[in-house]
Amino acid sequence: MDSVEQIEEQYLVIGIDTVSADSADRFMDRALSADWSLGDLIARQRPDGVGEPPRPDWLGMYHDLALGQLEILLTREEAFFAFGPDVFSTQSSDWLEIELGPGLVGAREGLFYPTLFAEALSTPVGRISAAQPSLAASLQQAFSMKSWPRHSPDQLGPYLQATQAEIWAVYDIGQGSANGLLAEGGPVTLMHDIGCGVYRNAKTRPTGLVLCHSGPAPIILSHWDTDHWAGARAFAPPGDREVFLQRTWIAPYDLTIGPRHIAFAASILEAGGTLVILEPGAWKSNPIVLSDGRSLTLIQGSGHDRNGRGIALEVTDRSPHHRWLMTGDVDYEYLAPHLASNYVGVAVPHHGARPMGAKPPRPSVPYARLAYSFGPDNSFAHPRAESLAAHAAQGWDLGAWATAHDVANVAGGEVLATACHAPSSTHLRAAVIGWQWPPVPKPLPPCGATCSAALHQS
Repeated sequence: MDSVEQIEEQYLVIGIDTVSADSADRFMDRALSADWSLGDLIARQRPDGVGEPPRPDWLGMYHDLALGQLEILLTREEAFFAFGPDVFSTQSSDWLEIELGPGLVGAREGLFYPTLFAEALSTPVGRISAAQPSLAASLQQAFSMKSWPRHSPDQLGPYLQATQAEIWAVYDIGQGSANGLLAEGGPVTLMHDIGCGVYRNAKTRPTGLVLCHSGPAPIILSHWDTDHWAGARAFAPPGDREVFLQRTWIAPYDLTIGPRHIAFAASILEAGGTLVILEPGAWKSNPIVLSDGRSLTLIQGSGHDRNGRGIALEVTDRSPHHRWLMTGDVDYEYLAPHLASNYVGVAVPHHGARPMGAKPPRPSVPYARLAYSFGPDNSFAHPRAESLAAHAAQGWDLGAWATAHDVANVAGGEVLATACHAPSSTHLRAAVIGWQWPPVPKPLPPCGATCSAALHQS
């Protein structure tokens, strides 16, 4: 089970990461008889990116996997019966056998996505049952990061010290998340997520976008959800489709991820990129001093699911009273012990989903910005009115969203949103956040390279 999203009060969309039985059998025959694993390849990497390159045939077998995503709409009662009462709070690493196709007795309709960006195929969904224990054990061995080496967050200095954080860019990539820390003059020096709209929200992606690729900026992946990494393929330049895969990727350790995410990790290694997997548990790193004198702190959430255990970033200016907070999908509830009382810039958790118990931090005075990253007319109805109300109650100026919570309008105030909903259904394009005042928007890409990631809002 890859994801659970509440659509209306009584309905849940269950997303299941799938691999066809035939392709999984062929893969396991090769993988389980090999004298190497992904963990072995990751262990051979060095901080300078130099290591023994994997032989092409080692990783090519991941291309032969028939991967997909199955979505089933269930009432809350049906979901609790099928997946248990904790369906909301956990992703599951348990393997299921699912029958798909016509003529199945008692079938319900589901949506099957053969790729991240393909149109959904309506398909009858028959019996869903736990995989046989021996088969489940083999699948778990083949598609797991259990053997991958893990790093302390305080070992990240060599990977991140070249980062500069003069400007924070919030990219308009549809229903997903992508943030960049920019040097003075424009080049991106670090990414926090590089996602985009996928599956039922693939339609929310902007067309023709190419993200900045002028330097070897590392990518910190907040968590293993496709809408937080799929932009590495969707927004790469046409002539260099692997440019983002060739970076250093810093990501959380997660035993709940399925074959889609494992195959993506393999594609990073195949492209010559580096994977740095961080140790599990709730933690806050020591500050990492950046090349421009600012500092970066990583915070791994204390939640119980993939979102709540994600990696948030706190960037501190040369003045310790000025901070930015990039949350990914981690609710404030799971970061609360480590947060400051106020921030100059905050990325609202989970695209503006319903908040948990903790109050949001307050805005700094006199300048602050609240970033909402979501896709126009997304299927989850993000941002939710509850998110807007919670931030307004903490003193954030929501502008035109303050009273009616109508996200069909451009908010203004202290809000920077990446989109508007119907009837305008508009992409508002990338936004920038500074430290003491709004940076000047740049209608042309600030790095002057061949990307199209112009910065239009501040």
